[in-house]
Amino acid sequence: MDEIQTPSQANAPVPEQNIAVPPSASRPGAPWYVTPKSREFFLLFSICAIAFILLEIAYHYFFLVNRDFSTALVRGAGTAGATLIAGALFSSAVFRWVPKWARHWHLRRYLGVAGASSIIVHVAGVSYYYIGFDYASLFYTFNPIENPILFGIISFIIIFAMFLTSTDASM
Repeated sequence: MDEIQTPSQANAPVPEQNIAVPPSASRPGAPWYVTPKSREFFLLFSICAIAFILLEIAYHYFFLVNRDFSTALVRGAGTAGATLIAGALFSSAVFRWVPKWARHWHLRRYLGVAGASSIIVHVAGVSYYYIGFDYASLFYTFNPIENPILFGIISFIIIFAMFLTSTDASM
């Protein structure tokens, strides 16, 4: 006769089915590309993200804006930031579609933080080159149709808040 199980026993996960942590990440000596907190992986990702941002700025500088550095910096950093944040958002869908890849969840946060860093460079470039740190000039009207920069201000506040809370301590 079967034993009567309490609700906590009935809902307890079976150890063999727990896929939250990949088997190799729980062992010492796991490959660096599997371990989410691997310093080597983080450094490689950071170098690649910086290279992507610089390549985007260089592409704008040499091919799109006739060698105007201020415009290339602002547009390149904005485009790179949008692309990296889009990659972070799309990775969530990919992890849902292919659950086996969900063990690489740390890529989502790395992409988001790299994108937010690039957006910070974009906002700093706009502040310096275009408005001369005169933020009052941005609010000439509160009609978002006439002043689309209001959407940028709201989105920057949201992205900056996510940037500040994307730490291991807040997870």
